Amino acid sequence: MIPDVDAVIEEQKHHLHAADWYADYHPFDEVVSKAQELATTYNATFVNSIGKSFQGKDTPVVHIPGDGKHGDVWIQCGIHAREWISPAACLFVFKSVFEQRASGKLPSDVGIYWVPVVNPVSLVLLP
Repeated sequence: MIPDVDAVIEEQKHHLHAADWYADYHPFDEVVSKAQELATTYNATFVNSIGKSFQGKDTPVVHIPGDGKHGDVWIQCGIHAREWISPAACLFVFKSVFEQRASGKLPSDVGIYWVPVVNPVSLVLLP
């Protein structure tokens, strides 16, 4: 039996590079800020809102344009309540796709619409 599970978890986080933004939970506003930062860094279009939740929170989207001939892909994350890692994982993949496209290792003919949090009220820190 492990006497102090919290201590073990904290130790593992340390080994997982806890300073890495993508390895931790982030509330909605931080996820949106990170999406804005990535969009700015990689010259994508950040749209502040494609709609509002029942509680009035905006649902942001980032658009990476393609060549206009091959259509677009829609990717959405943070769909269900308590999916704490989904938005961070989604933005990690988002960053990787940007980097691969920028370096020419990934084709850029297909556009991508990326919604980091479809359900914005799901990312609320509970007391």
